[in-house]
Parts: sequence; structure tokens; C-alpha cells
Amino acid sequence: MLRRSLCAVLVVGLLLVAVGPVMAAPAVVLDGQEISFDVTPVIKDGITMVPLRTIVEQLGAEVYWDDYTRTVTALKDDLSLKLQAGNRNAWINGETVTLEAPPEIIYNGSMMIPLKSVSAAFGVSVDWMEWDTEQTPINIIAAPGEEHPVGLNLELTGPLAQYGNSLNKGVQLALKENEDLGLKLVIINCNSNAEQAYEASQRLLKYNIIAQIGPLSSGNVQGCAPLLTAAKTPLLAPAATAPAITVNPDTGEVYHNIFRVCFKDPLQGNLMANFAVKELKAKTCAIIRNNNSGYSNSLTDSFKTSFSAAGGQVVLEDSYEHGDKDFTEILLKLKNQKFDFLYLPGYYQEAGLFIKQARAMGINQPIGGGDGWNAPSIVTLAGAQALNNTYFTDHFCVGDPDKAVAEFADSYKKFYGQMPDMFAALGYDSVMILCEAIRDAQSYNPEDITAGLANIKDFTGVTGKMTMGEDHNPIKSGVIMEFKEGQQVFKMRILPD
Repeated sequence: MLRRSLCAVLVVGLLLVAVGPVMAAPAVVLDGQEISFDVTPVIKDGITMVPLRTIVEQLGAEVYWDDYTRTVTALKDDLSLKLQAGNRNAWINGETVTLEAPPEIIYNGSMMIPLKSVSAAFGVSVDWMEWDTEQTPINIIAAPGEEHPVGLNLELTGPLAQYGNSLNKGVQLALKENEDLGLKLVIINCNSNAEQAYEASQRLLKYNIIAQIGPLSSGNVQGCAPLLTAAKTPLLAPAATAPAITVNPDTGEVYHNIFRVCFKDPLQGNLMANFAVKELKAKTCAIIRNNNSGYSNSLTDSFKTSFSAAGGQVVLEDSYEHGDKDFTEILLKLKNQKFDFLYLPGYYQEAGLFIKQARAMGINQPIGGGDGWNAPSIVTLAGAQALNNTYFTDHFCVGDPDKAVAEFADSYKKFYGQMPDMFAALGYDSVMILCEAIRDAQSYNPEDITAGLANIKDFTGVTGKMTMGEDHNPIKSGVIMEFKEGQQVFKMRILPD
């Protein structure tokens, strides 16, 4: 988002020539990249006004100002656009067109122009879902031309915005590394909402996209998947872990065009069971699940099956309710039971408190969980010392010594000035798998790409080596993370059975 101080908003509001209701505009995003303006864009009488020079140069045109006539001419290839301050008429290659609003000159000599009208003159579209004028970016989407449009339906605002923006960075980097394929990214924000994810896909399909990446959450993917299925356009779900994403839960039928990039929730139970038996040499275990959580129950069932199949024995099983804070009753049972390993597949809110109370009661056996533990707050809740000898499964670790991970982390840091997280890695792998399918199919046809995705085999991704299963879920390795003095440390990469 553009940072808009109150002073900047007031200054721009006072200095516009004409009167009328004025408010600061949201961020303006061109093909996924936020544009930085020297003068804050505004919304005036419902029309978005932006500084001419910045937006026109971003669209690849040269700008010429005639002080005598107070006109600006923008030139790009064989296009000439002429605008005059205070005049609603503009001229495209000599032909008169009418603008939404007349251009205006403000205090520093900058010309403010109606974004939508001028963007249309350059053959690009302005797509803005007006769900939240304070937060939702205004998307400018360039016409794909000879390039091949790929849709990105993503949570750029709302509760999942932090994860969505991170995933977007991974997507952008992967596209940059595959420029030879001529893929053009078309980004629409779904605002972390399933209904709006459906609307975002409707818009994306109008651009004749060859594939869609995203959304991020399971609910948002399920919100738009029927549209993509009807259009026979492949959808890659980077981070949706619910089992029903790729398979109809009622009929067992695999959705022809829906593919998952991350592992699904139950695989985490299998990975942790393998780790407990093979690495920790556990022969007995206790399991404490969150009784209200489908996520926790899914991991529990998978862990039990895998642990028992490996010759282990579950000697105690109990549960708590979402929001519980006092686990004394369960912990007394654990204290009086011999076991080698405790599986605690829940989210960090309860897991952190449970671990703190367990260690205080002298329960020092190794404890394992799922990626729901991956939050800085778990250290605050449990305490750094209490988290020693605890482990959780995850999709990615930047500390993984794997060559592909190291190269990705290095490229990402050079490009963004920071290290990638799990969501950036999943976004990166989503594009890389798509590119692999396009190359294998030697086609940009959506149905050929769908077939190529179904045939992905032994693909080396930064989130693990993977083969696409018959149910369109990747068969891939996962990462075991260990807490040491409150720090997450890469332990090992582990394969499922």
C-alpha cells in the first residue's frame, strides 16, 4: 500500500483546482507492481485522478509539455495522446475523445488526469473492486498482446494480505526467470473473501488466461474453482491444504483441472510419524488433539495410521476445546503415563500454552506438531526453554542446505532485499511447475497445460521434489523444524511413506 500521511491528503485536497469531494486514492498497481507517485493520487467525485507524467511513463510513453497551450502530448510507438488542462476533450492520433474529467494543474505544476480514460487510450484496463476504497488496490492490467496471460487471484488485502503479498513476490521472481515463455501476469485482488475470489476469477477469465494461480486459502480456492472447471482452465492452488480442494468429497471424483502445489493436511501426520519412529526411535506415543479443529483431527488420523503401521503404539489419546487455556486435567494423565513421544497437532495459540504447562509439570518427552505452530507468538506463549526438544512439520525452510533452496533464497534476497518465507516459496514453485507443464506440452492451450500438470514427475522445487499424484496432490517431501532456545532451526527434509 502507498503510505499516505494525513498531511499529504490534506495538501492534495486543498490544492486541486476545482471543488468537490476529494479523498486519497488506494494504491495503484500496474501488472502486480505498485506504482510510486511523487504526488498522491486522489478520488474526486468518484473519479481517480493521478499525476500524468508518472502514470504515462510507467505505461512506456514519452511526455512533452507545451506551456503556451497548457497541453501535454504523450507518444508511444504509433500512438499520440494529447491532453489540455481544463478540457474534457482529448485527442488520440488526432481524433477527439471525451474524458471522464478534465485534467487539472495543481500547485507544483503537475497535471492530474483521470486514470481510467488515459489508461484506455494506451490499451490497458483499470480493474478496481470497490469493496474497500481504503485498502483495495486499483489494478492496471496491460493488454496481453502476443504474450500469454496467466491469472493470479490473490489475497492482497484483508486478513490474509501478509501471506498473499509474500506469495506474489515468489510468483514475480519465477516469471522473471522464465521470460522466454512470454507469460503475462494478470493480477486481481480477492480481498481474502470467497465471494470476491469468484468475482476475481470472472474478471480474469475475460483476459483468456491460460491458467490461474491462487487464491491462497482453501475456502477462497473453493469459492472460484467451479468457474475455472467450467472454463476448462487449470488452477494451481499454492497453499490450500484442505483435502477437498482437488477431489469431490461426495463422489471421490478428481477435479480435472485443479492441482495443489503444497502438501495437504493429512500428509503432515504421516511425515511426523516417520520422523518420530525413524529419527527419534519412538515406540509409544500420546496424542492430544483439538476436538473442534478439522485441521487437528485430520493430522491426528493420519499420524495414528502411519505410526501404527510403522510398529508404534498409541498409549494415550485425549482432546481439548478451542480456546482452552488450562490443560491440568490432561497433563495429569500424561504425567502418569509412560510414552516416548507426544503429538500435539493444533494451532500455536493452544499449543504454546500446553507446552509451557507440560514442561512445568516435568513432562520432558519430545513433542511434535504441524505447520499451525509456525508463528512467532508460540515462543511468547510457551517460553524459549520449554520449546526445546519440540518439532513441527512445514513446507519450506530458508535454512535448508538443498542447492535449489539456496539458489532461490539468494535470488530472492537480491531481488527484494529480504529472505523468502514459505508463501514466497510456494508462489515460486507454482509458477515453476506451470512453466514445466507448458514446456512439456509444447503448448499454451489450457487443456494441454492441464495434461502437462497431471504428468509432472520428479520436479525439483524449492519446497521439495514432487510428482503429481492421480488425485492431483503432489507427492513430495516436507521439512521438519526444531525449536532451539526459541529459534526455529531446520532439522531435516523427510519423505512420506
